[in-house]
Amino acid sequence: MWLATGAGLFVSLSLLAILSDGFGYDVDVIDMPITALVAILMIAGAVFVCLPRLLRRSTEHGGINPVYLVTWIIVTGLAMRLVFLGTQPVLEDDYNRYLLDGAVTAHGYNPYSHSPLAIAEMTTDDAVLRQISQDAGVVMERINYPQIRTVYPPVAQFAFALAHWIKPWSLDAWRMVILGCDAAVLGLIVLLLREVGRPVAWMALYWWNPVVVKELYNSTHMDVLVVLPMLAALWFAIRQRPMSTAVAVAVGIGAKIWPVLLLPTVFRAWLRFPRIMIPAMVATAALSAALLSPVVISGLNDSSGFVAYGSRWQANDALFQIVLWGCRLVAELAGLAPEAGKLMARALVFAVLCCFVLALNRHPPASPSETCRRVFLTVAALLLLSPTQFPWYYTWLAVFLPLFPLRGFLVLAVTMPLYYAYFHLVARGQEHLFDYAVVFLIWLPVWALLLTDLVRHRNERRSDECGNVQ
Repeated sequence: MWLATGAGLFVSLSLLAILSDGFGYDVDVIDMPITALVAILMIAGAVFVCLPRLLRRSTEHGGINPVYLVTWIIVTGLAMRLVFLGTQPVLEDDYNRYLLDGAVTAHGYNPYSHSPLAIAEMTTDDAVLRQISQDAGVVMERINYPQIRTVYPPVAQFAFALAHWIKPWSLDAWRMVILGCDAAVLGLIVLLLREVGRPVAWMALYWWNPVVVKELYNSTHMDVLVVLPMLAALWFAIRQRPMSTAVAVAVGIGAKIWPVLLLPTVFRAWLRFPRIMIPAMVATAALSAALLSPVVISGLNDSSGFVAYGSRWQANDALFQIVLWGCRLVAELAGLAPEAGKLMARALVFAVLCCFVLALNRHPPASPSETCRRVFLTVAALLLLSPTQFPWYYTWLAVFLPLFPLRGFLVLAVTMPLYYAYFHLVARGQEHLFDYAVVFLIWLPVWALLLTDLVRHRNERRSDECGNVQ
């Protein structure tokens, strides 16, 4: 079964790698094999969701040498990644911004000072930026939202620059940077599994996740850069190393901003010890401010990617869409401008998220497993409430599946590929079908399974309490 499952996932992803040639820039969207793409990924996801049962049989009842099993998992997962070298990113163009940002940063410039459009139209005497624009070639032409300055934080910019130093304008060089970070993520998952007493083989729920592999190695998204310091911060917090935790959290904030939500969890155990807590918080604040200073210095106006993303971006969301409908209705009844509804919805979900995180950390964590669970629930709440729920954001959650294999989040490997139907429907002028139907096909199974597991967990806990009383 292990051989068949690994081979099935590898073959599925290999077919996707071959299929990627049909998604070139010279192909009209309506002619792209999007239906085949969705079908392949959903089949791979269906194979993937069978892994927990296979893992339980293998780890609880034995029969397989753990060394052989772990070796098979690692080697097969690596093969799934390497098969995407040289492939055309499918329905994705964010990597063009990565390549340009990497070139600008590698040459010592602040990547937040100029938009791609401004660099392309550079009329100053800055010969270096003019040369970068010329060297970029088609990359410059294919950057989305070229009038907006980059939205990727400074730690990500360093990684982009590293890829440029390895080989300028090379997507495969960027893939190698991703692979290095991904290997470190896998190592941290193994450490956390050992810390909470779970078999190492459960790492397969991350390493073999087809959505993660596709989004990191075909689409080449940068989200592995945030999960690496996030897991490092969690590991250091469990090992009671406050200053290392502070540095890791700050690096995470410098990679994606949102790890600031982890502060109440990773520092909760030291709240009663001000001599430990205060220096750690000061170090986090100082390093975060230093990392984010290039963003602030360049200005947070309408051309800033951070302002644009925080105020306007919305995609593939179901729960937030419902909240937005309600807030728009309230704004309309109150006689407010339509934009007030959007602002109200974002403020509301942010407030709910903050309250949830604070409530989660009312008491100090009683065990390493509890600390892991709180970080996992924080990330899960962030993903479920976010106005933007892109498939690559699933990576944030997927790193916790080896520790907490909840069915609701495992099934996302099956339903999330439906996101790509958006492009097919837009090309046919049927975008409304995605917003009012497909997006709920993606998320309703998740909500239903999470609710079922929650009810079952409460019933089991009540039964245990009744048994203890008797």
